[in-house]
Amino acid sequence: MDSSQLAAKLSFLTDAAHLLRNSVPVASAHLMRQRAERMQQANLDQHELQQQHVCRACGHIMIPGRGSELSLKPPRHASSPRRKRRRHPKPRTKAAEAPRGPTKALTCGLCFDKCHTQLAPPSAPAVRRSSVGANTTKPPNASTSKKRARMRKSGLEALLAGQEQKSKAASLSLADFRQK
Repeated sequence: MDSSQLAAKLSFLTDAAHLLRNSVPVASAHLMRQRAERMQQANLDQHELQQQHVCRACGHIMIPGRGSELSLKPPRHASSPRRKRRRHPKPRTKAAEAPRGPTKALTCGLCFDKCHTQLAPPSAPAVRRSSVGANTTKPPNASTSKKRARMRKSGLEALLAGQEQKSKAASLSLADFRQK
């Protein structure tokens, strides 16, 4: 089967499964399972998001809150805060593990199978570096506040003048209609 036929068939199976998801969930799951088998036969990998929202066991389209459940578990740390500290800690022989992010667990509403996905760890907070060198802050200047007040006043006056001109130009009087 060539790639265009395969792509059309996979697209059809996906669309049909999504249309039947609410009315006939078992048929929808069967179609998605067929889609996964066709992709496996063609040695194609499913997209990560596709793997996360379709049950690997039965093919059911999992939508959190509609039969399927989503739970987030915080990352496990190497040292638990509940443990008591020892007076003479043993030297660690293992290398420091890379930080792990939270785990997302989706429970299928049809077969109750759980799909665990490891999420990326949160990025480290940005550390602000202060310059140790010369002080670049300027002393406050009283004249700047006066300049700002003058600019604000002139801006308001210009706005009012513009509105007055518009209102004068748009209004009509009785004299405008009394032409012979």
